Amino acid sequence: MSSLEEIGILQVVIILLLCEPQRRRRVALGWIIAAGAVCLAINYLGPGLIGLLYEAFEPIVGKFGWPGFFALIVLILYAVSLIFAFRSGAKENRAIRAGSKEAFDKRVKDLMSGQSYSFEDATAVTTRIRDEKKK
Repeated sequence: MSSLEEIGILQVVIILLLCEPQRRRRVALGWIIAAGAVCLAINYLGPGLIGLLYEAFEPIVGKFGWPGFFALIVLILYAVSLIFAFRSGAKENRAIRAGSKEAFDKRVKDLMSGQSYSFEDATAVTTRIRDEKKK
């Protein structure tokens, strides 16, 4: 990196810090330093990691082709997201059964917005979840 590029980067950092209120400058500087570290890591480690990943996945691509490889990656990511969603839903159900008003209200709100339930139907479904512990 040349001196001119370093001076340009420092000027951008100074301008960004001047745009922040003084009480938030330390936090903003921390985020700028973290973003700079990530960019430097990507710049220096990225090409090697991409080459390593390409060599590691080349047998899979050779067997299934690129569309099959991407389909496999999407399938794996979908399965992982389903696991996290299931655990999150189970955790929220436990909170509802424990009597958490916030979890109850959040589930009713989610059912009304995401599933297009009416308020009465969403409340009935959530109440049924809450009362399952008594059975």
